[in-house]
Amino acid sequence: MDTTVPTVSVLLPVYNAERYLKTAVSSILGQTFLDFELIIINDGSTDSTAAILDRIAGSDTRVRLVHRANQGYSRCLNQALGMARAPLLARMDADDESLPDRFATQVAFLDTHPEIVAVSGQWIRIDPNGRVLSDTRDLPTGHDAIVNELLKGYGVMPHPGVMMRADAVRQVGGYRVEFEPAEDLDLWLRLADIGRLANLDKHLLRYRLHPGATSSARREEQRESARRAVLEARERRGEAVPADFVPALSRADDRAAVLAEWSRLAMASGRYRTAALYAAKAWMARPTLSHGLLFRDIVRFYRLSRATR
Repeated sequence: MDTTVPTVSVLLPVYNAERYLKTAVSSILGQTFLDFELIIINDGSTDSTAAILDRIAGSDTRVRLVHRANQGYSRCLNQALGMARAPLLARMDADDESLPDRFATQVAFLDTHPEIVAVSGQWIRIDPNGRVLSDTRDLPTGHDAIVNELLKGYGVMPHPGVMMRADAVRQVGGYRVEFEPAEDLDLWLRLADIGRLANLDKHLLRYRLHPGATSSARREEQRESARRAVLEARERRGEAVPADFVPALSRADDRAAVLAEWSRLAMASGRYRTAALYAAKAWMARPTLSHGLLFRDIVRFYRLSRATR
């Protein structure tokens, strides 16, 4: 194995990701910034993921691949963290796509901003087929604004687009498994205790949304984990903790609501055909007045956009 210490270690956990895996990995191996290692933990996949990864690892010496029995997402990340040799850590997920200059942009930013311990960027949200839902740059960029949203429970630092300082992540203890599936929110809040956070005002990631990615039971688990992460963070800051606090999770809770949310995202970014497509899907999933009114809103937004041209 090459003993040269790379600048960036990429942490990529994988589980049953055969549909998007090649695209996700290619977006990393095709970065304009070349000095990195890609640590992939195959967490007991039962589809063709293992075979795909074996072929990838055999064709690029920057890939360090581990196959193991299924143990869960956060444990994957901590194993990859333990293997990482670089001073900077980049996160990636197996269904997203990093834009080609992501690493170059983030490394340059961290080189000139030593106070920043973690930086992400703006995301282009896409549907399962890669259709753009929204490319608005609406995530907060400054530390205070980011922390203010995190303390409400909003995940405003896209996890698969983050680059972090390895020593800072290790200093706060890495990922806490007991906070999954809000392990990223918990990590950002702990990193904010020792340094500053940032989002660049630039698209770095194509972030794939899925209509049924999280069951309602898992959503309740995520809500409770996020609540505990926020309450602990406020206690560390000596702030009053509202007894009835409920985190404002970023995504809707069920399939019909998710499809309606996608329609609104596309509408707000001027993608009216896509907005109409997902309004129809939301209506078919649950024919309610609010879903029916989406069509009226799409027409209104479209007419306004035409009138202001």
